[in-house]
Formats: sequence, structure tokens, C-alpha cells
Amino acid sequence: MRLAGLTARLLPAVFVAGLGSLVLAAGGAPVRLLGVSATAGAKSHAVLIEASEPVAYSVSRPDALTVLVEMRNVRVGGATSAVAGSPLVRSVEFEDAVALDGNPVGRVRVSLAQPAAHKVRSERNTIRVELQEHALRAGRPRVPTAPVAPLSARRRNAPAAGAATVLQSIRVERGPGPIAILLGGNGPLLPGSVTEAEDMPPRVVVDFPGVTFTAPVQTSVGGAVRRVRVGMNRRTPPVTRVVIDLEQRSAYRVERRGRDLAILIGEERAEASSAEAPGAADTPAAPEPPAPAATAAGDGLRDADTGDVIPILSDLTQAAGTGSVDPVAAVRLASAATPATLREPAPPPGAGVAAPAPARMQQPAATPAPARPDA
Repeated sequence: MRLAGLTARLLPAVFVAGLGSLVLAAGGAPVRLLGVSATAGAKSHAVLIEASEPVAYSVSRPDALTVLVEMRNVRVGGATSAVAGSPLVRSVEFEDAVALDGNPVGRVRVSLAQPAAHKVRSERNTIRVELQEHALRAGRPRVPTAPVAPLSARRRNAPAAGAATVLQSIRVERGPGPIAILLGGNGPLLPGSVTEAEDMPPRVVVDFPGVTFTAPVQTSVGGAVRRVRVGMNRRTPPVTRVVIDLEQRSAYRVERRGRDLAILIGEERAEASSAEAPGAADTPAAPEPPAPAATAAGDGLRDADTGDVIPILSDLTQAAGTGSVDPVAAVRLASAATPATLREPAPPPGAGVAAPAPARMQQPAATPAPARPDA
């Protein structure tokens, strides 16, 4: 009886343990990726990723021409691709990777022929990646960019002998001019292409064929450059892509600095030649006309036209004899040139002082006429 009771208590525990091991074994077995196909519409296209079971996945955009789908606990061995003749999809590649926790990760890398927006949704064991062409705004202003310096081995195939095969470092140099992004490798880095992305956000894309990387995948910069990102654009043959994210569209140029490749963002500020405009002080003063000479007695002026001596004000009243100013003599006096002895000192050149108004002549009080006798 005691043995029967012990057996009755142990059997349920053994059954539960066995069922749990079966569940764990089933959950640990990786899911198989069956294949990838594509459908095309008028303006939209879709890439269909089919697995043997529903899977957890994530989608990222390493750059404008790549859509990367990562599926957890999935093996891609034996998967087939039926993507051909699509105007938006250039190629589809499968990759096996391992997550940080040791579980397998299946990757589907969709390379696009042109920039396109994407939207992802899933239904049971199928992941649908919908692609739609970008409607680029016509007439969008483009920032002029400096031409890229010609490189001796600028090509998309394998790098030349002695060229770098590993991108090792990314450094940032700041100064009064543009921001310099220095890319260093185990040899001279030879880019296959340096382009400015057509879509937003603004960025400069540099591809290095035949190059892998050990540099940080992201470097924060600040200022005109937000950050620098590094990733593998293609595994076989390897192509490393460097993306420089900008705050706004800026001019850039590429130059060689030893074994490093420098990408300079932003125009250098040319020092303006501050040539001063000739001011009024620099303008030579016009020579003054020679002043007419005063009379020997110093009590008269000469007519500017005839050169005749004009009596001064006191002599005018005496010459009239009536106690009033002779109008003809007054006109001649007004048109006469002031002698040098009576002229006020001229203002310094360029002072911009208005010429003083001629002094108003004080008319002397009229001499009272003699009283007229009564008739």
C-alpha cells in the first residue's frame, strides 16, 4: 500500500517534467526561412518573407538603399529568392547571425535600386515589406557642393594593391573652417563613391568596396554634423558604408591626408578683403581760388567782374549823400569776392561743415532830414 501511494504521487510529477522538456525542446528549435518573393503594382511594390512559423522580427534602415529584416530564432539555410524584374528591388541576400544571448538570427537584406519609403506588416508566418517610391519635390533647392577630388583608384571593384581593407578609426577635427571627418584604415582608404543623399534627412554617403570595419558603428559629432554611422552595405563582396548625418544640407569636399581620407563639411570662410572705400578725408581738397587783393588802404573791395574798387559800407552811405545805401553799389558789393584778410578760416577737408551764410549787412540808421519850413 505504501509503495502504491508513492507511485501515485510520483507519476504526475514525472509527466509534468516530461511535458515541460518537450515544450522547451520545441521552443528552442530554430524556425526555417522558406523563401522571399516580390509583387509589383503601379507605384508600390512588396517583398514577401515567408517562414515555417510565425516569428519575432525587427526592421531597420542602415541607409537609404537598404531595408534589413532580422528574425529571431530563424535559420536561413535552404531559403530561395524569387525576386526578379522589380524596378525598386535590386537584390535580396540571406545571412545567418548570432544574437548576444546565443540564439540564431536570420537576416534578409533587401537592396533597393532607388530610395523608397517602406512599411512592414505581418500575417501569420509571412512578413510583408511594402515599398513606395519617394515623391521628390520638384524645384527643391540644392546646396552647391565642391567637386570631389579625383582619386587614382576610384572604382567599385576590389581595392588596389596596398589599399586599406579595414576601416579602423573615425576622428573629428574642428577649427575655424569646416568640420573634418578623418577616416583611418590599415592602409590608404579608397572610396568607391561619395554621394549626397537625394532624400531627407540630409547626409553624405561614402562606400568603400573590399573593406570591412572595426571602427565604432556610431560617432557623435555636433554642430553642422549630427553623427557618423558605419555599417556593412554588402557582405559578399564586402562593402563598408559610412553615412555622415548633417543638420542641414551643406557643401562638402574630400581630400587625402596621408593614409587618412578627410571629408570636410561646410565652406571655409574666405577672409574678406576689407579695403576701405575712399572717404571724404582722403579726397584732396580742391585748391582755393586766389583771393582778390584788397586796396592799398585796406578799406575797399574789388568787383569780381571789372576789378573796380568798391567802397565798404561806411563809404557807401557817404557816397549816396542821402543817408541810404546806393542799390547799385550794394549789388556790386554782394558780388565781390571777400579779401583774404576778411575771409574766415576754411574747415578742415572732409569735415562736412556747411559754408557759413554771409553776414547780413546792418543798415545804418537814416540821417534825419532837415525840418521843412512851414509854407
